[in-house]
Amino acid sequence: MLRIKQSIINQLLQGCGLDELKKAVNTAIALEFSTIPPYLTGLFSIMPGSNQRASALIQSVVTEEMLHLTLASNILIAIGGNPDIVAIGRSLVYPGPLPDKIDNDLQVGLAALSKPQLQNVFMAIERPETKPGEILPAKKCRSLRRSTPANSAPSASSTRRC
Repeated sequence: MLRIKQSIINQLLQGCGLDELKKAVNTAIALEFSTIPPYLTGLFSIMPGSNQRASALIQSVVTEEMLHLTLASNILIAIGGNPDIVAIGRSLVYPGPLPDKIDNDLQVGLAALSKPQLQNVFMAIERPETKPGEILPAKKCRSLRRSTPANSAPSASSTRRC
């Protein structure tokens, strides 16, 4: 998972206006869209009938990224925005950084499936923010709790580790 700039998270946690929220959701849409071409390029580079496990795994990741893109687009529509997928697609540049320079050090390119592409690009995109079993820092948990509306009941999963 890519780390979103803390300034964006802070702005959303402090309560932002509708325009700022639309901008943040548009950034999410662009981010999800930008990950699909590298995965598809890797997938299409696999010879038909060979390495079917790798093909299936990459296809499942592409499907998840498309789902994320759809969910973010639906959220934008729900808050009165209009996702412009064509404009976002035209704005993508490979090799280059992800939209809004989400991870300044990551340069995403379109390349055949290889160990370097897998380790340096695919795994960097999918790397979780925390390690397995790691507990979120207390400061982040407090921020998340404060951002939850008082009348909504937290789910078991949202309080388990905080």
